[in-house]
Amino acid sequence: MIILLICTMIVYFEITGWALYRCHAIQGDNWWDATKKLMWSSISCVRKWCKKFLELLTEELTGQPSPDKIEEENLILSTQEALKLIEKFSGNPYEEPTLASYQHLEWGALKFDVYALGLTEKYKSLSKEDLRRKIFFIIRNFYLETREQTGKVYCSNVSPERFSIIVTLSKNGERIMEEKIRRRALEKEEAGKSLAKSSPKEAVPDEPEPASEPKPEQETDS
Repeated sequence: MIILLICTMIVYFEITGWALYRCHAIQGDNWWDATKKLMWSSISCVRKWCKKFLELLTEELTGQPSPDKIEEENLILSTQEALKLIEKFSGNPYEEPTLASYQHLEWGALKFDVYALGLTEKYKSLSKEDLRRKIFFIIRNFYLETREQTGKVYCSNVSPERFSIIVTLSKNGERIMEEKIRRRALEKEEAGKSLAKSSPKEAVPDEPEPASEPKPEQETDS
């Protein structure tokens, strides 16, 4: 019975993968590649919902949020503290940085959107990667100075005129951010393949993704 069920599922995925590949609903080098993507996507979805069900069941039975959702309250900044954090970027490297928005996201993270007039003269030649590294270090140092700990930091939309920061407060927040980064990377890869097939001679633009905490040997982000 189990063998019959497994064979039926394999046949279902093969037929569905072939159909979606022919309809261009799933990108791939061939129909089998599309089938494998469909299978992994389905398995990932089932695992995700099973984990969510177990979390909800645990919360219902214990009356407490699951450990992964418990936020580190020490990392939460008041509005005044958020403004002091942004002041750290004044002249280093931004000119007149302004906190456009500060949000406490319900899935366990803080989000800062910052705008500026540009980079100061000293930092105008700074590369985007070096700019991202500098933002990361300023945030980490601020948290270490004021909280003696830091969450995982992600930077995105980094440019001379703006940048966004996300600081995770829980394991759940970290997991969601990593999923966002993986999804963006996959979308970028699929877009690159589609562009390469339609216009082989055109180069695919390399847009930076949100970076997480940089590695010690090379500091580098949702």
